[in-house]
Amino acid sequence: MGDFNQVLRAEDKLGGIMPSQNQLTAFHEMISECGLVDLEFKGPKFTWRNNRSEENFIMERIDMAFANDKWRELNDQAMVFVEAAVGSDHNPLILNTDVPLNRVGKPFRFESFWVTEEDSKEVITAAWNQRCEGDSMTVVCKKLRGCKDGLKEWNRRKFGDLRLKITSVKDRLVEIQKDLELGFNPDVVALERSLLNQLEDLWQKDAMYWHQRSRIKWLQLGDKNSRFFHLSTIQRRQRNQIMRLKDKDGVWTNEAKEIAGERENAAGGAQLKPLHAIYMGVTAFHRRRHHSHGRLIPAISAVSGALLLLFAVFSFLAPSPTDHEHLRQHLVLNNVVVNAGVSAFRVPTSGGRLDRDIWKSKRAKFYHGCSNASKTFEEAQSITVPKRYLLIVTSGGLNQQRTGITDAVVAARILNATLVVPKLDQKSFWKDASNFSEIFDVEWFISHLAKDVKIIKELPRRDGKIWTPYTMRVPRKCSAKCYQSRVLPNLLKKRAVRLTKFDYRLSNKLDKDLQKLRCRVNYHALKFTDPIIEMGERLVHRMRMRSKHYIALHLRFEPDMLAFSGCYYGGGDKERIELGAIRKRWKTLHGSNPDRGRRQGKCPLTPEEVGLMLRALGYGKDVHIYVASGEVYGGEETLAPLKVLFPNFYSKDTLASKEELEPFAAFSSRMAALDFLVCDESDVFVTNNNGNMAKILAGRRLFLSRVNMTWEAFASGVRTNQRGFMGEPMELRPGRGAFHENPATCVCEDTGAKEKMELGPRKLGKDAESATGKDVSEVVEYQNDNDDEPEWSDPDDYDDQNAPLGKGLFNGTGSDDDTFLSEEPELEDMLSD
Repeated sequence: MGDFNQVLRAEDKLGGIMPSQNQLTAFHEMISECGLVDLEFKGPKFTWRNNRSEENFIMERIDMAFANDKWRELNDQAMVFVEAAVGSDHNPLILNTDVPLNRVGKPFRFESFWVTEEDSKEVITAAWNQRCEGDSMTVVCKKLRGCKDGLKEWNRRKFGDLRLKITSVKDRLVEIQKDLELGFNPDVVALERSLLNQLEDLWQKDAMYWHQRSRIKWLQLGDKNSRFFHLSTIQRRQRNQIMRLKDKDGVWTNEAKEIAGERENAAGGAQLKPLHAIYMGVTAFHRRRHHSHGRLIPAISAVSGALLLLFAVFSFLAPSPTDHEHLRQHLVLNNVVVNAGVSAFRVPTSGGRLDRDIWKSKRAKFYHGCSNASKTFEEAQSITVPKRYLLIVTSGGLNQQRTGITDAVVAARILNATLVVPKLDQKSFWKDASNFSEIFDVEWFISHLAKDVKIIKELPRRDGKIWTPYTMRVPRKCSAKCYQSRVLPNLLKKRAVRLTKFDYRLSNKLDKDLQKLRCRVNYHALKFTDPIIEMGERLVHRMRMRSKHYIALHLRFEPDMLAFSGCYYGGGDKERIELGAIRKRWKTLHGSNPDRGRRQGKCPLTPEEVGLMLRALGYGKDVHIYVASGEVYGGEETLAPLKVLFPNFYSKDTLASKEELEPFAAFSSRMAALDFLVCDESDVFVTNNNGNMAKILAGRRLFLSRVNMTWEAFASGVRTNQRGFMGEPMELRPGRGAFHENPATCVCEDTGAKEKMELGPRKLGKDAESATGKDVSEVVEYQNDNDDEPEWSDPDDYDDQNAPLGKGLFNGTGSDDDTFLSEEPELEDMLSD
């Protein structure tokens, strides 16, 4: 408490030169770093004046009092008073730690947590169905009063003091857990589970109670727990305290009863007259329209009942924060974010510098990528059958082709066949004429996988003639037995088989060694050509020269993608007509519901929404961002808000000259490869879609141990922070989802390092150095071995042209294969990347 010689806000100064934004930001940062909150004050707004003439007269509030949140919670009746300035240009501050609240009659408030109980509906229904005498308005008032009285009594019997109930349940839980020390008892375990559920429910209701009183509108800035709202309520109550009041005769009074009386006298006329006028107006109306009196009463009653139910629904729809005390606890007041227990996390206005290192990426101590074959996995030389050749033709863009190449190697292994270097799709939506050797290092690909699968560059001639292979297509997610029953007979007969449109044609659930082979192909064998690597490294170097850290954003906002999603973004009739015309090109698409798709999270985020999300996560205006994207619908106008949020906006076109990009510019896959390299080397990778590039990079980062939290912590955090929003999270478990996105078999646990830790399992740390370990799929408790998919099914079960959009591209929580399953060529190729 004292003279800080700096105002907290621009409005805290009158006259003179206004404070700069940098000064205000620095002051706020200092307060946040110290974990302080403004105690505010009662009295004159300005605490210092320069006592000069009118033109040079300046007043400021530079004398302030601050405290940390714990002190504020312990001294909830503390208040700062600004006294009169006598003999000084400063007003003295007086801190009184015991200023009792002026107790006034509490108004009835419909508690939001009431609607979580079925009993509340019965109470409201019973009160509303009671018979009342009088005219329509009297009936409505009596029924509302009955609802109020009924709910108050029901609340007293049902809940009472929530804090006392929480304490009681905690005490019982401690006793139960002590009983478990004597040995396992199923009855005791069941009782413990019941108490935990009861405690969770009470915590939730308590958090809703304090949230309703905190009047916080900007919930996204703070964690949703009761302590945060309690502290906010303390500040609001002290701010709203009326310490003295001047009556109509100009006499000041500071007695609580007199203040309450004056408030009632002053407000009485303003409150009663409109009500009286409304009541009299309805009565007069009834007298004039007495013949319709009988029909009007039910109508008014119905409307009033509907309004009451609406109030209940609105209360129910209020965000329902969680209350776990182990979560981060924030106090957000006067635009200052204070964190209890950890350093403040806020959105800086002047740059990407935060109290916690948001760029730091620790490697998992207990988990590491593992793709080595087991000792029982035979080498290709001993299992490859002579004169048995498998050819595949990929489809889609670069990253969809990458998944096809990976699965082709595994398919050749399953069939004990020689794989011919895959042929890339050159006729798709992307129209890239590149072949395999122009994108990937073919020599490295063949040599690196020599022990796993025999690979040759081209199909040999048959008796001096060109060999025409048998062409067929396998169903999606075809298992090992599916290949053996469908493809192998043709291989035995024809000797060479070509599989067309080869994307997502292999099951996500295979033998462990086959899954690890997938990882060896995807993360080791598929190496870009030297020209692509050199140009990619040059782009990364130029980003690093501009900033030590950078974010890579994979932005898909092409017109075709938006048309497919069926979403609209406020562009009016012009946008609806343009995107609607594009959507009509695909006959297999169902009718869209843009509003529902938006609520369910199936619409790609706009560039502006991605930028706002990054700012909310703590990345400031000075952060450098690399954007990997194709054509953006709306062009520069659409990108403008993102560039305002992040002026340091780069792409390969801004980092490199046209001459440097010329060898790649005419080939979309090679350009995509450059983006892949820059995104892979970024400190933070963000995407607004669930396409193949996003999936592959997610799996690659998981395999390379680029994580900074455990699976349990992440899953718990998602469930906690997502609760109460429109779209509930779905957990992507090991073995579920596309294997390229979630390669659980190739993420192993270092049990040796785990046993050395005294703080419990799955903590953060350095690289796991042990060469041995268990697969995550073996140790994660929720891995369900009985959840396997059928060995194979009819092709029509997989190649469904009318696959529902509910499991489409933008639903990132989806099924075993989130890729759109339509065989309509242009549509499927456009969706791939």
